[in-house]
Amino acid sequence: MEPLEGLNSHDVRVRYAMEYEYCRGTPPSIAAANINEVYPKAVGESTCYRWWKRWKEEGVNVEDKERPGQPSKIDNEVLTDLIEMNPKFSTKELGDILEVDATTIQRHLKAIGKRYVSSVLVPHDLTPQQMAKRVEVCQQLLSRENSDGFIRHMITGDEKLIYYVNADKRSEWRSPEQLPVGTPRPDFRQQKVMLSVWWDKTGIIHWELLEVGATITAEVYCQQLTRLRDKLFEKRGSLIRYWGVKFQQDNAPSHTAKKTKDLLKKFGWDVVDHPPYSPDIAPSDYYLFRSMRHFLDGKKFKNREEVKMAVQEFFDSQPEEWYSKGIYELPNKWRDVIDLNGNYIIN
Repeated sequence: MEPLEGLNSHDVRVRYAMEYEYCRGTPPSIAAANINEVYPKAVGESTCYRWWKRWKEEGVNVEDKERPGQPSKIDNEVLTDLIEMNPKFSTKELGDILEVDATTIQRHLKAIGKRYVSSVLVPHDLTPQQMAKRVEVCQQLLSRENSDGFIRHMITGDEKLIYYVNADKRSEWRSPEQLPVGTPRPDFRQQKVMLSVWWDKTGIIHWELLEVGATITAEVYCQQLTRLRDKLFEKRGSLIRYWGVKFQQDNAPSHTAKKTKDLLKKFGWDVVDHPPYSPDIAPSDYYLFRSMRHFLDGKKFKNREEVKMAVQEFFDSQPEEWYSKGIYELPNKWRDVIDLNGNYIIN
């Protein structure tokens, strides 16, 4: 191995290792990982991307090329390809690859309509099997809805923790020189109470607050469902007599316990399928609780009774058409999941 001008023996080995990985057809990110296993912290992904780009355009040559006095203009198509290969590249890394400064990269990114967006927390790291299941269930539900319009008669419900102290997380209009206001995370040790609620396109059917510190077990949930059935006879008698209850719930352990399944079967309710880890297609999560969270921003409660009054105020403040909108949004959510191949809906 003849040494390359200006490089020590270690750098020469790394340069030839990159050449080897390139000729094998190894992607740059994997090549960097392979090389760093042998020579720790020897090469970054951006370096490999830069050499891969050069070798693809000019042929394989491990010698450094002479740098011109002024960098060539960036090809926006090349920049777009790099971002599509690795959307997490920083402007500095892109500048290193394309041999320009970060400011130039920023200008071209703006020209092609790109912006740097922070990643969003999702409920679960979905496996391919779970994504496939989400697509399968959404296809079945969409087909059923197109056939008989069952969501017109669907009842849905879920649980939500309500804190006694709710930080005000609403955005503010501020001058450029003003720093954003920090909002502390809720202290998991602070007092809170569990809300259980069931609703349909017309409005709230039944809701209740557990005692402070209580949790939902299968036994508790079955007692709640029995009270819900009584409310249904009182408020939705025609639904039970003529259409039957289409009941949508998520896959919480208390919801899927044998005791719960046996009770729902006894009631004769049609339980609507719902894939695991899917709050983005649960109306209570994507609609009811999201709006309630904004309503509770900045509110502080001294006791359970004050929480109860606030919850009732929120439910009473929403007109019937508001509840209908949340329910009738569901088919669009199913279509989104299908279009996203089972990935989460990010909004």
